[in-house]
Amino acid sequence: MNLPLLIQTNSEPRPKSELCADGRIVPLRSGGMYLHLGTKGKIDSDPFLQELDSRPRMPQIVPLSFGPDGLSSPLVTNYLGRLPTLTLDQMMYVPPKGSLQESPDEVELAKWADGLGIPVQVPVGQLTPGRTLPSGRQHRVLPLDSAGRITSVDEAHSVRVLPKLSRAVGVHANPSDEVAQLAAKRPYLAGRIVFGPDDVELGVPAGLVEAWFGDTVTRLGRPLDEKDVTAALADKTASTVQVDGYVELMRRLEALPPQSQALVGVADGADSAVHLAQRDLTGVSFLDPGAARAASFPSDPTRIELTVLPDTMALADRLDVLDAARYAAEPPASWPIRWPDGAAVAVDDTRPDRDVVVIGSAETEQESLLNTVYGAIGKLDQPVIVLAVEHTRTPLTPARIAAVRTLLEQYGWRNRVPVVVTRGQTSKDLFEVLDSYGAALVHRVAAASTASGGLSVNFGPQWNWTVRQPGIATGAGSTPGAQSELTLPLLLTAAGRHRTPRFGRPPEQVATFLSTSLTDHLGDGRLAADLRGPGVKTLKPLVEQIALRDPSFAAHDATLQLADLGQGDAVVNYLGAGEARGDAIFEPLVNVDAEAAQATVTKLLPHLATLAGGGLNDFASQAILTAIAGQLDGSMTPEQINKSIEDHKAHLPRGGRADWVRRIGALQDKLPDHQLGLAEIGTMIMQCPD
Repeated sequence: MNLPLLIQTNSEPRPKSELCADGRIVPLRSGGMYLHLGTKGKIDSDPFLQELDSRPRMPQIVPLSFGPDGLSSPLVTNYLGRLPTLTLDQMMYVPPKGSLQESPDEVELAKWADGLGIPVQVPVGQLTPGRTLPSGRQHRVLPLDSAGRITSVDEAHSVRVLPKLSRAVGVHANPSDEVAQLAAKRPYLAGRIVFGPDDVELGVPAGLVEAWFGDTVTRLGRPLDEKDVTAALADKTASTVQVDGYVELMRRLEALPPQSQALVGVADGADSAVHLAQRDLTGVSFLDPGAARAASFPSDPTRIELTVLPDTMALADRLDVLDAARYAAEPPASWPIRWPDGAAVAVDDTRPDRDVVVIGSAETEQESLLNTVYGAIGKLDQPVIVLAVEHTRTPLTPARIAAVRTLLEQYGWRNRVPVVVTRGQTSKDLFEVLDSYGAALVHRVAAASTASGGLSVNFGPQWNWTVRQPGIATGAGSTPGAQSELTLPLLLTAAGRHRTPRFGRPPEQVATFLSTSLTDHLGDGRLAADLRGPGVKTLKPLVEQIALRDPSFAAHDATLQLADLGQGDAVVNYLGAGEARGDAIFEPLVNVDAEAAQATVTKLLPHLATLAGGGLNDFASQAILTAIAGQLDGSMTPEQINKSIEDHKAHLPRGGRADWVRRIGALQDKLPDHQLGLAEIGTMIMQCPD
């Protein structure tokens, strides 16, 4: 994309002054520009012009030359400041040989480049092999062959040194279709490395990369990571090499045949990323599939790894191959999913874990919505959760949002991120759940009112379907525009392709434990032995993390916490106690050693309360144990305790209240310092209204 700086050569040479509109800037027969710094009108006697006119052409670049005083001249600075970034992106300062009083070294060239904001390029013969650039050399010094390609130092024809901050930052930002199509017809500048204020751009400019490949790269719908590198290396013809700097990276990639791809792993301290490099006739493009845009790189990476992928193929085909390699060996989940109460589930037996789960009454949901979702199940890469409502914008209850959370958690263990679809009224609580699990939402938003003749015409609420990507406000980002009907393209956009769960897949033992109800665990006869075994120590930390994300697993966490406190048998006794659960849940409290009674009871109470509420929906035990814990540690006032008990009056029939007073009385004997407070709780239970 050199500038078309053409000069007549079929006649006698014209005076330079005739070619120089402003008396200073001369287009050269050898290509590029010369900036005359001397007295205006004296151009034809400039001593460097004859040398520059006879200089061999320099491929790909636009050489800029001027005399020895130009490095500090405002004429040069002003000239560069007027140029468009497209010209600056290919412009190099190439000093006339006659202007150099002595041969510069790399340090001197770097100083010139930093001052100008454009690269400096000189033939190897004009370079003093003394001092080399002490810092960043592997990213800023390019040995070039006679065709302008990066080569080895021993075979270099010239050397290019890059500035720490380039004037060409932002070139080709948001190019028009016409410009992008024109740029795709010719090679871009080889060895392009542009340092910006915060990052580095390699290869083809980001705007062109996104114009050419943006739609295709959305095919992957997820970021690349080290698992993709590992999967690629299963092909024995692939290998990973450590690369010493961006110059070496570009040299290796530009040497590949067209239609080649490679994975580029880059680390910046603790941060790391894997990008996809695409080599074609235009040059090398770097892609970030997770963001569906061009990749950017850190200014001073701590590690660069290159994995050249076997065979040549189109980019779309490569994305399919990467997916197949990454997920082909993934074993199917051997554990069940805990479905929400009353959920309707449609399973595609040919595509595991691409289900449709309807939470709420499917009978009240629009038939057209359900038909569209069911019709898409074979085309989506993710399951779909439908929050069914009777009317558009019906508020979604906390229980339904909690059910969504639990499904997102469980599908994440199967490496899936469901799409959530609803006509219901969305909320901050729902968005927080979706964002925490990286799930997209397809929902209805109010359509803008139409206008006719300057008058607003409103025939009642109008609603459009749109996609909310995780962490991105509705309507932002590269999503299809709002549509009056739920469509397959909207669902495809929301699903992505192999969207990666935010949290890692737990070990099978953990997933099986959590996805099976505690009473079912009791039924298989192994729970007591498991809770006494060493596995509790291993499982407990991970189960605790999951329960913090999703409180629906809190009872399972409480089970392991109690087992770790030596109360595994008490858990088993409680789960199997039937109508005697009240006595069973108090048994570990009243059997504690008298000397450490308060410390032990205080430690056990929250876990027992959680077990009761989440394990068997034993809300009476949960409320009373919570009240006792609040009284012991002072976290609840008498008024709060009383309200908590009254809130659970439906679970406290009069016929069973005396038993609760009896149990609390047994605990009073163990906790003499709290006898009065515990007695007050007994009184509150007895006086609780029906």
